[in-house]
Amino acid sequence: DNTGKGDSTTGSRSPQISMTIVHEVIENGQPMLTDNAYKDPRIQDNLSVAQFVLRSVICVPLVQRNQTIGAVYVDNRLRAGVFTERERNLLVAFANQAAVAIENARLFARIQSSLQEITEIKDLMDSVFESIGSGVLTTNANDMVNTANRAAEEILNIQSEEVIGKMLVQVLPMMAEIDLETQMRRVLDGDEDVSFQVSVNLPQREGETVLSLKFSPLKDDSDITQGVTVVVDDLTEQNEREAMLGVLQNYLPPGMMNRIHEIAGLDLGGER
Repeated sequence: DNTGKGDSTTGSRSPQISMTIVHEVIENGQPMLTDNAYKDPRIQDNLSVAQFVLRSVICVPLVQRNQTIGAVYVDNRLRAGVFTERERNLLVAFANQAAVAIENARLFARIQSSLQEITEIKDLMDSVFESIGSGVLTTNANDMVNTANRAAEEILNIQSEEVIGKMLVQVLPMMAEIDLETQMRRVLDGDEDVSFQVSVNLPQREGETVLSLKFSPLKDDSDITQGVTVVVDDLTEQNEREAMLGVLQNYLPPGMMNRIHEIAGLDLGGER
């Protein structure tokens, strides 16, 4: 690997090789073959060559896309003239294959790291999406539902796995009176937000349910509309409270009505 400076010294864990030779091959990008390194004028003054009494040495670069990423080093300290051009060519061929394998391994590691980051971001987005109090559905440009969060399931009494891939008009047939297809076209073609309130009869819910719906363009990074986001809120209880307060206003004085929430929180015994 193209790391570290200086010559390797003795040690149980450190390889005893001439790092000067390795660095020279990496810098020049050319193989080095010497049949008697101890007497080779190119490297005989090298401290590690003298220390290890090196004889036969081959060192070839690991080259990937015209860039040297490391080197392969082989030596023999007992005999001179062990390595020839044949061994050098063989080691060069091996180094070329090794460089490709190393680069592929590094690329795979980077992809794995990026994939992990993407997965973590997606998990975070999914958690945020599921924690939103309003119901949220998204569709593609063909009005087919892509996602539906937990709040949408509870408000509309649907199951996300059953509605994903279906047309929005099939998922919300009870809203035929508002002409969903026309509203979707306004959002997709006109690039505008559309909001309205409807009273509908939902499956397995008694009476009418009052819903607030907002349709907005769903855009990508290039600000191009790719679909529609539908935000749904259940206003049934809120409307019932407002209606009750409207009735009470006919019987209670304004001062008491203005403090109705404080009065509702009084303890037993009351307050004058």
